[in-house]
Amino acid sequence: MRERAGLLDLLTDLVAARSVNPPGDELQAARVLEAHLRAGGLEADVQEFGPGRANLIARTGDPGAGPRLVLCSHLDVVPAGDGWSGDPFRLTHSGDRLEGRGVCDAKGQVAAMTRAFMRLAARPRLGGEIVLAAVGGEEAGATGAKALVASGFTGDAVVIGEPTDMRVCTAHKGRAEITVRVTGTGGHAAAVRELAPPTARLPEVLLRLERLADELATRPHPLLGPPTLAVTRVTAHGANTATVPEEATLILDRRLVPGESHDQAHEQVRRALDGLAGVVARTRPGASPAEQDAGHPLVAAARSATGSDVTGGIGFPATCDQYVFAGTGAACVVLGPGDLRRNRAHAAGEHITLGSLMRASAVYEHLALTYLNGTVPGETVPGGPGETTSGSPGGTGPETPGETTPETAWEIWR
Repeated sequence: MRERAGLLDLLTDLVAARSVNPPGDELQAARVLEAHLRAGGLEADVQEFGPGRANLIARTGDPGAGPRLVLCSHLDVVPAGDGWSGDPFRLTHSGDRLEGRGVCDAKGQVAAMTRAFMRLAARPRLGGEIVLAAVGGEEAGATGAKALVASGFTGDAVVIGEPTDMRVCTAHKGRAEITVRVTGTGGHAAAVRELAPPTARLPEVLLRLERLADELATRPHPLLGPPTLAVTRVTAHGANTATVPEEATLILDRRLVPGESHDQAHEQVRRALDGLAGVVARTRPGASPAEQDAGHPLVAAARSATGSDVTGGIGFPATCDQYVFAGTGAACVVLGPGDLRRNRAHAAGEHITLGSLMRASAVYEHLALTYLNGTVPGETVPGGPGETTSGSPGGTGPETPGETTPETAWEIWR
């Protein structure tokens, strides 16, 4: 009961901290987390990387005695939008259901990781170092993770807390935003036959882009499916509705799979549109794709903790901070409770179950112990991947000696 109350209290306060991105404003949420850790007797370092922008770092364990494992999730959330039945920044608790902005993506993961971190900190020996990293900026450019890495922060292995339905994900797609400008001559709409309106070339532009999208669909990645190209916005504004515009603009969303680069994605679009007068493409790189070797001990520890029997990797359908840490050479998995679609991440009515957060917290603890020390005999977490409701497994939990030992994963789940 103590763990349930502690997790619920922390999540309530985190949801109330309106760390909406843009602009971010994660500092208040970081302070909430800092206060929660200090109340448990633990130190935390709030690192500001811009006005109102912040990461939080807390450390425990035995530095130098073994690898450094990072439990990382993000404090920022997307704007609430309309359609909520109540205040999206006030956590509502009905039975096992929790609703509020960020409970699925990803303040629920932050809370679950934090409670696991606090229990791990109470253990006398860990066989390595564990770092809790609650970062800002994930929803727009991974700015918090990038600031953390730029400061010299490193880890041997990183668990990224995102809604994967407790499936161990080893890869994610990257993203590029490509702007295509089509220019021509505008003027009075009554004289359109004497003009060269850019809108007249839009059908050919769209047709060529669709051909490119079809070509990309023939190159699936084994974990993530094919790269994609989508036209997400088309604009062409004249001075008024009787004026032919001089320019039309298309925004393309290009999802990259491991092995592709932003430069390659740009060159593909440029070639597809080659020969069309007045057409120029400009690419803004976003997240890079990332993929972890499924044979790494971190992946094995994650599978042990979740009870997964999947032998190959699984892809995370969205982008996340994995690529930032993978760029430092760290091993990474993406793992957390909730499902992007079913639990309405980024939508009104975002929700999750308290039971799934409790189980996730137990999984994070078990994963850390397994990764740092090898298999922990007798200590397994009930339920398989995809479980999102609370439950009460049969059997009894292991006995762990030592007065400072916290509740075990079994005790948490019960």
